[in-house]
Amino acid sequence: MKKENGITLIALVITIIVLLILAGVTIASLTENNGLLKQSREAKGDTIKSREMEQVQIAVIGARGKYKNGNYTNVDLQKELDDSAGEQKTEVTGEGTYIVLFKETQNSYYVTEDDNVIQIVSSNIYKYNNEGYITGIKDEYIEVKNRYAEKENNIKYASLNSKLKIAARQPPSIVKYLKEEIGTALVIPSEIEGIKIKGIANDAFSVIINLTDVIILDGIETIGDGVFTDCDALRKVQLPKSLTKLGKNVFNYCRCLESIELPDGLLEIGDGCFGDVYNMREIYIPISVQIIGEEAFSSSFRRIYCGASEEPEGWASNWYNGKFSNIQWGVTR
Repeated sequence: MKKENGITLIALVITIIVLLILAGVTIASLTENNGLLKQSREAKGDTIKSREMEQVQIAVIGARGKYKNGNYTNVDLQKELDDSAGEQKTEVTGEGTYIVLFKETQNSYYVTEDDNVIQIVSSNIYKYNNEGYITGIKDEYIEVKNRYAEKENNIKYASLNSKLKIAARQPPSIVKYLKEEIGTALVIPSEIEGIKIKGIANDAFSVIINLTDVIILDGIETIGDGVFTDCDALRKVQLPKSLTKLGKNVFNYCRCLESIELPDGLLEIGDGCFGDVYNMREIYIPISVQIIGEEAFSSSFRRIYCGASEEPEGWASNWYNGKFSNIQWGVTR
């Protein structure tokens, strides 16, 4: 009997140990970084976002369909969303392009001029300093990867994959890009946690390779050097009316940038600001601009319209590419 009791006790202990191990594995599978609970939350979040984006898209179609010319306002879009998502559930802001906020989830979506609906990044994920300058996005929203550069035609590149190459500063280069799940559009706020944002610091969003759309809200006055340099996919940027200064190389190598409206009140455009912006063919420079740096418009602009009747003294002698550009003075918007 004693022998049998001993064997039974050992078997019981082994059983308990096995159960504890299985319990630990189960808990780990539920709670670790890629656990089932996290996957379940992410799946639920994706479902909510998909439903919200669908509601916005349907509202856009409804608002546009009520007008022969297709033009609609934020008020029209708000009415459509009130009918589909419920009154007081959403908030629509903007003019021409719109931002839709779902109040319960705090998810926001950007409606482009061609009616694409893109999930955007909320204002609480930005890094900033107490002087009122945005310095970038919090690290948890950025993946940083080391890429060794290779030489091609004496230009250093960082190879991301077989289809895409991004200009690198030095090997090994640091390439930043937004995680796909937070979208490809940025709305850059003019106030965070009660601090008025007056500017964007140098290189804050450089080399974000999947960024396509940027809206900078009114209140921001300066955009620092190289802020969007090498954002290869960037197509559209909405600048604030409050902007007074564009730094050096702000849009350098933004090869997909299609158009941009420089606001009245802009005073300064830095060296190389629009260098190698191959998709832009025309631009209007407001009469307010007093300073333009060297090779600020060095790309193949076909026409540059200027509000000034003649070249101001503060503009560099080589501010544009004389080989391609036709300058027209005294043009009103």
